[in-house]
Amino acid sequence: MRVGFPPVRSLLLIPSLLAAAGVAAAPWPAEHAWVGEPGATAADPAALGREVWTNMASGVLVTRAWSFTSKVEGPGQPTFSAQVTLSRSPDEGHRPGPWMIRVEGEIKTSPTQPKGRAVLGVYDGGSAHILREPQREIGRMAGPLTPAEIEAFFARDRAASPVPWEALAADPFTLPDGAAVVHEGREEIDGEPCHRVKAETRPGDAAADASLRVWISERDRLPRRIERFRAGPIRPDSKPIRVQTFSHVKSQGTPAADRTPFAFEAPKGFTVKAEGKPQAVKPMEQARQDVRKPPAPEGLIPAGEPAPAFSLKDVSGQTYTLESLKGKVVVLDFWATWCKPCLAVMPAIQKVHEKYKDKGVVVIGMHTDTNTDTKAPDVMDNLGCDYLLLLSAGAVSNQYKVRGIPSLYVIDAEGRVSWSHVGGSPGMEKILGDAVEAALAASKK
Repeated sequence: MRVGFPPVRSLLLIPSLLAAAGVAAAPWPAEHAWVGEPGATAADPAALGREVWTNMASGVLVTRAWSFTSKVEGPGQPTFSAQVTLSRSPDEGHRPGPWMIRVEGEIKTSPTQPKGRAVLGVYDGGSAHILREPQREIGRMAGPLTPAEIEAFFARDRAASPVPWEALAADPFTLPDGAAVVHEGREEIDGEPCHRVKAETRPGDAAADASLRVWISERDRLPRRIERFRAGPIRPDSKPIRVQTFSHVKSQGTPAADRTPFAFEAPKGFTVKAEGKPQAVKPMEQARQDVRKPPAPEGLIPAGEPAPAFSLKDVSGQTYTLESLKGKVVVLDFWATWCKPCLAVMPAIQKVHEKYKDKGVVVIGMHTDTNTDTKAPDVMDNLGCDYLLLLSAGAVSNQYKVRGIPSLYVIDAEGRVSWSHVGGSPGMEKILGDAVEAALAASKK
């Protein structure tokens, strides 16, 4: 797509841009439903805060297209208004492809400035481009690039700040160990009912660059406002160093149908300047291994890696370990009684259990919420599920890098991850069955 001048479209054209990107067309899949608030945690701000934060991370993981108007401001900083359009590349099998990104807007160094400097940054999944209007130059960085690399490239021309980069990371909105998460109540942002949650990090922690206060939509679990503070406690008189507000939000569970917004063609008279180094070519053997090992859903353990050991008890108190199951193909389903998407997918898991239970396959429901462990057996009975149930698996879910539930793993007979999946996709019985078949076939070689 040729970029004409002025390079920044009026924000009045946002609805048409969203329609062009296909962002408002498809309905959300079942796994995008809010997982609920168990009564046991509603009166505990810390527990409810962690639950809502996990919901936000899970909501991002099942999002495939996302578009919004972003406004960024802070004390002594330029004001940025931009339209941000995000979409996954088409899914690779049942796994999401990389993010494509478009940031288009203007930056003002003073509130009284009549017209700001135009900013345009685009990443099409293969290479990134940034518009430098004063120099009549286009910066280009060859890819593929990680979200962190795209952020660093866009930041060279102040095009990074409108994007919530924590959401695009492989493990969305991860907090360092020791962070305190607290639910502060509910509040509307531009008419959108939201949960307000603060996450306070420890000063001096190398992994923590800021404490955050986030308003999380009750409707789609995506952030509507992010306030950033210096690392440490957020006190009543604390002032944020940067505020991002997201309005006109559109999102869906399938990639954008039209990739045109992510195409980039240099305007006439502009020169293209290559920047950065192209990614090194891997040795052939490593390339072959990459083909054999499908990529994991973002945040989960990749195929081929050892599955973390665990030792958990069932309802009767009997202990099960992963080591004791070596030689069998193991299916792990991380779930909770209050998670509606988890319950929706369990009948499909039961059918896989019935088909393969006599073929060297063990299916295990890994219940993650200790507060509702006592309810888990009855919930499984009501759904007609009789596969093995292990309780108090919250700590184990952290070892397996679970950030949203349901999350499923297939572990091969040698104790290595063979397949993983986030969410309850349509056709899960076949998807999971195919993954089990592949693990069984590999164990016979």
